Amino acid sequence: MKKILRLLLFTFSMNAWSQQSIDVITVEYPPFTSNYVSGYGINFKLLDKYATHNFKTTFQPLFVPPARAQKLMLTNDWCLSFYPPKPNDPYAKFQPLSDEIVKLGLYRLKSHKPFKWQSLSELKNKSVALLRPTKLGPIHEQLKQAQMKLVFVETVEQGLSMLIHKRVDYAFGDNTAINQTAIGKENKEKLQFSNSSLLEAQVGFFYNSRCKHKLFTEIGLKDK
Repeated sequence: MKKILRLLLFTFSMNAWSQQSIDVITVEYPPFTSNYVSGYGINFKLLDKYATHNFKTTFQPLFVPPARAQKLMLTNDWCLSFYPPKPNDPYAKFQPLSDEIVKLGLYRLKSHKPFKWQSLSELKNKSVALLRPTKLGPIHEQLKQAQMKLVFVETVEQGLSMLIHKRVDYAFGDNTAINQTAIGKENKEKLQFSNSSLLEAQVGFFYNSRCKHKLFTEIGLKDK
């Protein structure tokens, strides 16, 4: 009887564990990820659609500051993330969610001239607002090598607001960053996104291959 009871308890605990919702590590980066918009932003809506046929467990957003997200990604315990993993992590895999290409660049106050550069060094000594990290990444190094002044903020919207109020020369973001911010239509019309890009990236999520059998259905595992 005791053996049967232990087996039942073990089975129950295993089922409960398998049904636990998985955290998706993310930061405030509207319109892609935000705790303040319906459905938590574009990325989560696309992830919901993908999960319907590919996930066997539920998930929930874990919004943290950028520095905290970077720290979590240095561990081996994460499973899903919209925040990039540590460089050369052999267990980190990328899953595209759409064919859309996101362009990362700079915003400035609108001018009648095109906003482009041949080399970032043309923006030497100019200040740029961007999300605060715990450790500088490739984008930060690219801006530092151009001898630009980095001004760290907690959200993209905060950086755009500083730009509007002329507290910085530029704000880092992507080509759709202002679409769902609360800075107002009048302020949005004051901004101009760069023709030149710092980086172009595909929309998708990162997963830890250590937990793929916990995460994916048999259909989802086929191409993993």
